[in-house]
Amino acid sequence: MMAPDTIKQAYRNRAEAFDQFVSAGQLPVKRAKFYEDCKRLKMVQLDKTILLADLMAYAKTELRIDPVSGQSLADKSRASEKEDLEIRKLRADVEAKESANRKEDDRWMEVVEHERQMAAFAGLMEESLLTIAAIKLSELVYLCGGDQRRAGEFNQGLRDLIASAMSEAVKEQTRTITFDGDDDA
Repeated sequence: MMAPDTIKQAYRNRAEAFDQFVSAGQLPVKRAKFYEDCKRLKMVQLDKTILLADLMAYAKTELRIDPVSGQSLADKSRASEKEDLEIRKLRADVEAKESANRKEDDRWMEVVEHERQMAAFAGLMEESLLTIAAIKLSELVYLCGGDQRRAGEFNQGLRDLIASAMSEAVKEQTRTITFDGDDDA
């Protein structure tokens, strides 16, 4: 990087341009090559001066150096690519974690839905059993060899028995839930 006091808008000749711009900026070019490039690229004006704008363009296009920072444009490009890749990797990591969390939430929602369906099924089974028992009550009492006058007591006993069984089946308890496919995560 060059000191601000050595930069001019135009240099008197190639020698001054080389000494005050190329050497001061530590640009990677030999004097003879620089002179040839000045001629080839027509950087020398009619009055033999070399313009700063031409030197800046020369540094960027021919030497692939940022004349302000002195950094190689290839290095700068690689550093920018590396930063882009790191950002993309971080974004991918965040997306993967968010996706895993969404999958976990979906699995729990499936468990909740399953339990809701099982509770609905248990209620349906209880109602169905009680309805059939009420319809077939006389037959049940007769099959037991019981007294038809005590059918109400039998019906209540049967209802209590079914209610107790259903309550036991659906009562809240600690469950261990294992998801299929956890090896993928």
